[in-house]
Formats: sequence, C-alpha cells, structure tokens
Amino acid sequence: MRIGIFTKKIKKSSFSWKLKEFLENHDFFIELIDEKKLNINSTLKDNNFIILKSKNFLFLQAAFYLEEANVPVFPDPTIAYKHRDRIEAYYLAKNLNLNTPPFYMGTMKVMEEKLNKNDFPIILKPLMSSGSKGIQLIKNKEMLKLNSDKIYYFQKFIKGTHYLAYFIQDETCLLEKPPMSDEHGPMKQVPLDMEVRKIIKLWKTSYNLSFGHLDLVKEENTNEYYIVDVGCFPEFTNWRGKTTAEELIGNIILNKIKQVKHA
Repeated sequence: MRIGIFTKKIKKSSFSWKLKEFLENHDFFIELIDEKKLNINSTLKDNNFIILKSKNFLFLQAAFYLEEANVPVFPDPTIAYKHRDRIEAYYLAKNLNLNTPPFYMGTMKVMEEKLNKNDFPIILKPLMSSGSKGIQLIKNKEMLKLNSDKIYYFQKFIKGTHYLAYFIQDETCLLEKPPMSDEHGPMKQVPLDMEVRKIIKLWKTSYNLSFGHLDLVKEENTNEYYIVDVGCFPEFTNWRGKTTAEELIGNIILNKIKQVKHA
C-alpha cells in the first residue's frame, strides 16, 4: 500500500519523518511530499492513502482534489481548513459555547479609528494560519500606524496563565508556557484539571478529532479558560505521555487504513 504524507519540511527531526519510519516498520511504502514535490494532477491518485500533516493552503487544495477522486485523506481536510482559518476556528469554539477572545478585522486606519483604549492590548495574527508564527502584541494605538490598505486580523489579548493542551485519543498532556510562544519552546507539565478535561472532551467529540491541540489562557481575574489557538496536527514536540506521539498516532492511522480496506 502506498501512503503519501503532506508535510511542510522533509527532515529527520520532524514528526512526519518519525511517522514515516513507524509506518515503514509495518510494511507500507511511504513518501514524504513537501511543496517542492507536490504536483496536483492524476499522479497523486497513485497513493492509496494520504496523511494531511500540514494544513498549508496548497496541501489542502490537493487533499480536496484527492477526496473527489475517492482517495482517503486523514485528518479530514474540511476540519483542517477550519483550524487554519482564524475566523472559522473562532466559530468552532463559539458554537460549543466555549470562551474565545473577541477578534477585530480591518485596515490599520480603520482599526486606529474604531478601537478605543480599553480594547488594548490586542494581538496581530495572520488570518490563514495557526500557531505563533507572524504574531505581534499591539499595546496601544500608536503601534497601529502602518501605511497599508491590507486587511489585518487582531485578537484580544487575554491576561492570565498560558497553556498548551495536547490530546491523543483519551490521553491529554497539559503544559504551562510563556505567552505567545510556539509549541517548540521550554514548557512545564502541570496537572490536568477537571475544567480542561471537559473542554478537551467536548472539542474532540464534537469535531470527531483523534488528536490535536488547544492553546488556552486561564484569565487572571475570573479563572475561566479561553481558547486562543487550535491545531489539528501539531508536531507534539513537548508531548510527555508514556507512549510516544508517533506510536499513538501511527496506530490510529493503522486503524484508519484497516477501515478503508474493509469499506
């Protein structure tokens, strides 16, 4: 069986490479496909199964193309797209009545005119992305003075303790992290409290997720949790489970492949 993995980078330290080695040990032929190797044409249909490790826009388009051709893609590219689009991700949380910060969109000029002092600080984030790449803390109106007609996306900054919550099926790993940091930096594992457990359970069952992550902030005054970022296939750099993330997810994929074979 031929399996393709859509991945941002092809390097031995990546999660994609570890997953490739796990699946190769189960006698599958695995090809890592980055943007340089991707060609959205009929040759892609030579794959019997696609793993959507990266939700890069080009990979998402390829995934939708393959779904139309009845090539199984995992995770579901529609939910992956909604994790990538900040506005879609906002409504994923709101539709479950989960706390998530308000957002603002517009040109810098409009933001300067419409936002008042109490709206700050805010975070500038790329609209079509997740994670911390390209984000910037905007503390006041003076920091909005950019001469651009581009539409920007801002999220209200929530003051409190920041957490990264990984989940793989019934296992959850909660880590305290610096504000606005990515998943690769130093973090401290902390006990999983009941509220986070409930949020994770609701999130994964509502959207049929086998694994993923949530960035959470425990607001300093109310102690309520806010979802500030979401991801459907992180690198699991700071995973602290008893079993490695690549083995857990590899076994999930093996079960998906069995389902495909018996469909």
